[in-house]
Amino acid sequence: MIVIHSGKTEFFKDTDGDDKADERKVLFTGWGMGRHARHREQFCATDSTNWIWGTVGYSGFRGTVGGKEIRFGQGIFRFKPDGSKLEFRPFEQ
Repeated sequence: MIVIHSGKTEFFKDTDGDDKADERKVLFTGWGMGRHARHREQFCATDSTNWIWGTVGYSGFRGTVGGKEIRFGQGIFRFKPDGSKLEFRPFEQ
């Protein structure tokens, strides 16, 4: 399971079948921490090419992913499940 919380994107895995995460790995950090949930990131879905898509409000993102400094405001984002790449697409006007 991948969860975005507290400014980070994190991977959780249950390895022994007890419905509790035994593995926990931070994939990347940098999500803004605006006061309201609508200002922050929201997950959407995965696609057939194995990217995870979501939207982010004006709290935006500022961090390093895959060795690359990335900054963006509100719009649509996608990232690889292993946290190696993050891309941004602004909302069209």
